[in-house]
Amino acid sequence: MAFSLVKQAKSQTNAAKNKETSFDWAPFLQEDFNAQEFASQFLAPSNAQEQSLDHAMAKLDTTDRVASVDSDMRVALSRLNMSITEVDQQIHQLVSECLIKITAHSEPFLNRVADTTPLYHTICHLHRELAKVEARANDTQGNLTSSLRRIEATQKQLESTQHVEEVATHAYSIIQLLVQLTAQMDAVLESTSNTPDSNSKDVQQHANRVLHATETLQKIEELISVTEQDTEGDHVLQSDCDRLWFLSPHLTQLQEAAHLLDEEIKKIFFAGLRRLSLSLLSLAIQAADHRNWLANLVVDFSSDLQEILLDHMRTTLDLNMFEKQLNKPIPRVNSSSLQQCFLYGSKDTSLSQESMELFNELISSIWTKIRSLLVNDMAPFFTKIYLLEHALTYKHSCRSTATLLELVEQVRLYFSPQKLYDSPSRFLWQSSMNSFCSIGENCVQDSDLWRFIFIACYPTLLRIFQEMRSRVALLTESFSVGPLKNHKTVAMQESLAKFESRYLKSVADCLEDVQNLILSMIDKKQSSTKIVTEVKSLLEVMSKELELCNFDQDLQGKLLEVCDEKIQHLLRRVGVVTKSNADADQLPTNHPIIVVLLTLKQTLEGLLSPDSSAANRAIVSWEKQVKELLQTHLHGSDK
Repeated sequence: MAFSLVKQAKSQTNAAKNKETSFDWAPFLQEDFNAQEFASQFLAPSNAQEQSLDHAMAKLDTTDRVASVDSDMRVALSRLNMSITEVDQQIHQLVSECLIKITAHSEPFLNRVADTTPLYHTICHLHRELAKVEARANDTQGNLTSSLRRIEATQKQLESTQHVEEVATHAYSIIQLLVQLTAQMDAVLESTSNTPDSNSKDVQQHANRVLHATETLQKIEELISVTEQDTEGDHVLQSDCDRLWFLSPHLTQLQEAAHLLDEEIKKIFFAGLRRLSLSLLSLAIQAADHRNWLANLVVDFSSDLQEILLDHMRTTLDLNMFEKQLNKPIPRVNSSSLQQCFLYGSKDTSLSQESMELFNELISSIWTKIRSLLVNDMAPFFTKIYLLEHALTYKHSCRSTATLLELVEQVRLYFSPQKLYDSPSRFLWQSSMNSFCSIGENCVQDSDLWRFIFIACYPTLLRIFQEMRSRVALLTESFSVGPLKNHKTVAMQESLAKFESRYLKSVADCLEDVQNLILSMIDKKQSSTKIVTEVKSLLEVMSKELELCNFDQDLQGKLLEVCDEKIQHLLRRVGVVTKSNADADQLPTNHPIIVVLLTLKQTLEGLLSPDSSAANRAIVSWEKQVKELLQTHLHGSDK
């Protein structure tokens, strides 16, 4: 029990010691530090420790407590006494060393302190002078600040004055142009009422006035308009000009002047096209360019021409219009019957005399209408578009290498979404030809009469198209150039290709029918009269078709290939029959084979002409083959 209480007292003492590990060194730094007094105070236990220790000791046996405390205290006091002695020695040693050093350097130090007195007075004097300098600097700064403020105010006033000057200069420029535009508009209005019926000189003068007015209006709009490229200063300048009381009323009248000039430009534009006047058209184009709607003008004009031509085509190719014109219903008829009657001169029992006369009048009226559409309507339209395109070939300005046509093409509005055309004329050619062939195709599907017109009579249709092309070339000879006209033939060939192929097929079918009939007669050994008639009919069909195509070498060449194929086939069949006959050289002259060959020979000789055309050369070749066949297989044919 006693041992546990002692152990508890020691643990509390150790806890108190651990609590005081943060030792206060301040007493050692005091000037009147006393080591012995500090040791006695340090060793004195606190009240709490004393009470705890007394309480623990009271419980111990008196003998044990005295012996334990006596032993511990002796050891502690002995150690403390040794430590105090050692600390005291160290303190005395340090103090002695410091006194020695201070005594060694005391005289130089005192001398230096004596020398600092003048320095101190000098520093005080400098401090007073610096205070004066600082005061003068503050005064100077105040004066500079005031001057700077006056300069800034003057600068702001100058900027305001410059801005006012810029506004005044800008407004003066606008007023000058407005005065000029007013005088020009008066001249335009004065000549407007007389323009449509005036002579070329008056119209030219009016066009020049309109052009000058549009140039002035463009300058004004450039001065009063604000774009994204303009700076903030330009926006402010324009905004201040708009607020000027003497300028605003004049600016509100610009819209009315612009509308009037736009109308006059369109009048001059169409007057130039109507009169085929390149000078008028050029003036109108320049004016439209100044108004920034030249591309729209060209696009609208091209589209309007296309719509007008399309309407004319639909009206021309409408059978109901022909019925109203003839005041008679059109009977149904097969295209092959019309082909035999009106192309080859054969009689058809299915058509009465009255029907023949009706179809004769109707077909003549249809060709007249188609020719009027293509030659009288479309040719002038193409002439106008070529004139416009030629006028657009001029340069946009002296400082630019681009032409007006290139600027128009940049808009890319006059072409369909599916295909891009390189010029307005090509657009009109392609669109009009496509429209005509599309309407014609619908007509062919609906009526055998139109099938006869577009398929069987294709050479006549092609001749009218070439006549239209020749008229366009004649009308545009003075201003149109080669590259502008080359695409006419291409557009025609591409659009009419379907009709051409169907025409060649119809001729081939017709020749094949006659050829098969002749071969059938040979096999059946029918009378010579019928065979001669059919052989002559075969060659007459070829002759008439070749004659109809003599104006176009390409079409005639393709037709010759078809005819040559049929002739060669007929001669091969005849040769096969003669080879299979053992008595071929002894056949009588009334034998079907002899009749066919002799009829071919005689008819071909009658078709020969002195010229050197491709058709004549083909006939000579056919005649030569017939003679060779006669000489080779039928030696008795010369009698």
